[in-house]
Parts: sequence; C-alpha cells; structure tokens
Amino acid sequence: MCINVCKGMFLDYAVAPADADMQVGRCNDSAIAVCRDGDLLAYDNKRVIFVDSYFKETWRYADMTVPVTVDVRDGYPLYWYYRKFGVRIIHWWAAVMGCDITESNCGMFYLGDKTFLPALSAFDEGVASMVNSITFAAALWDRTSPRTRDHYTIDAIRKELDRVLKWFSANGTYYNDLGDILSVNGTLIKQALDDTISVKQMKGGGESKN
Repeated sequence: MCINVCKGMFLDYAVAPADADMQVGRCNDSAIAVCRDGDLLAYDNKRVIFVDSYFKETWRYADMTVPVTVDVRDGYPLYWYYRKFGVRIIHWWAAVMGCDITESNCGMFYLGDKTFLPALSAFDEGVASMVNSITFAAALWDRTSPRTRDHYTIDAIRKELDRVLKWFSANGTYYNDLGDILSVNGTLIKQALDDTISVKQMKGGGESKN
C-alpha cells in the first residue's frame, strides 16, 4: 500500500532490506527523517522529526548537532552525555528503556531513567575512555534497587548493553543508491550485481536475501 501511495504521489522511495529505521536518513545526508520511532537516533540520524499524532498534528524535532551550552546541559542531560561520550549513550539508553530489539518492550526491568542518568553522572568528571559497558553496568547496578539485582547480575547488564550496541552500530543494514546492501557502519555486505533481487526489492518488487 505504501508503495502505491508513493507512486501515486510521484515520491521517491526505497524498500529497506530489513529494519526501515536503518534505511531512513541514509539515502540523503541532508534529509530530515520523519518517523514515530526513537530508534532513528540510535542509528545515528542527526535530525529527526518524531510524529506524536498524525491526527492531532503534534510532533517534536530532535537536532543532534545543537551546540552544548549550560542551559542545554541542564535541560537535556541525556543529550549532554551523548555529546560528551558519543552515540553509545543512545544505544545503552535503548537497551535500558526498551527498543525494537530488546527482549522486553520496556527494556531492562526496574531500571529506567531514574537509574540511567544518575549512573552516567558517576563519569561527569571523567573522559570518554573511562566509559565502557563494564564500568557503566557496574554504575547501573550500584544505583538500582534490590529487586533489580534479583533479576540481573552486573555481567548480565553488561551483555545486554553490548548486544544492543552491536546491533545499532554494526548489524543494521540498508540499501545504497545502487542496490548494494551495506551495514550501518558502512561495510559492504552484498553487491547488487551478486544479487539482482536486492535491486528489485529496493524498488518494491520481490524479497531480499540479505
């Protein structure tokens, strides 16, 4: 149906090889992705419009290139940590809060923003090299409730942080303009010449075999 709408309105489109969130924003670096899914930030899209309601015409705009000021740091602490430590902060946020690939839609039980941000504050005076899945998992565990500790060990938290980070930084796939399948990190997975189905898939016909 979406393909027919695009054709009827003479809109350019591409059918993603897997998760559409990965495809969005990769065909045009200057484009602003429009979606209802926060995973777009985890895929390192820099500018995203999040539609809260199509019927009410309510939306939010996220610009991940805004310079950090004191007001930005105080008002948007998660963004400040993202600018300080990189996109892994968004990956870990997705692992804790829940995303398309977490085992539970609500993420890691009994954690959440009230644990996540205080755990990051342990590294306020540190450098990026100090922040890794091991040190951050320990910081989360130290600040969580006893019932969370009944569900997770530090190593279990670390493994989930690593699993989600690996997906968003390496396992996601998208088509380039030629129909080649690339990893989110830019690695060529399959050339279109080796799989003509990928070209048909990108244009809305057939299924990919990535």
